[in-house]
Amino acid sequence: AKKRVIYHIDAVHTRTRINTFGSGDALFSAFLNYYMKGYDSLKCLKLATAFASWKIGERGSSKGFLKNAPLMRLFKSLNFSVYEIKRF
Repeated sequence: AKKRVIYHIDAVHTRTRINTFGSGDALFSAFLNYYMKGYDSLKCLKLATAFASWKIGERGSSKGFLKNAPLMRLFKSLNFSVYEIKRF
């Protein structure tokens, strides 16, 4: 059976915020990347949150994109505040 839950995850701080242009696109694309690879949706959301947090620490909208290995290391070092909003 599929898990049907809506989650909220607080933002995580990975480095100083410099430029938020493209952060939403980064969040969405990271989520889709890992979801299409078969990851659990909650892990996808956490990875996307970490990816977007890192991305906004660069100047310029085309900078700050982590490759998979550095993102996984960053992901493992973070503590995520996750709230279950609704279960279906």
